[in-house]
Amino acid sequence: LYVCLSASLALKNHLCFRDALLADPGLASAYGQFKWELVRRQGMDRETYTRAKTAFILEVLSGKGFRSDELAQIADANR
Repeated sequence: LYVCLSASLALKNHLCFRDALLADPGLASAYGQFKWELVRRQGMDRETYTRAKTAFILEVLSGKGFRSDELAQIADANR
């Protein structure tokens, strides 16, 4: 369960990324593969996993029209 305030950047982020994955099976597959590769790395911890996933997500969101200040806020929230 994940709760976001309506009209928040967090909600915009999650819905846009979800929609991107639903619209592009290749992207969804690449994201799933990327996550599996991360969890198989020796010494992977939750913080490193989150940062690595965030980089992937930011790349997708940047192609979906998110402004640089929004991307920076998302990155900061996931450190």
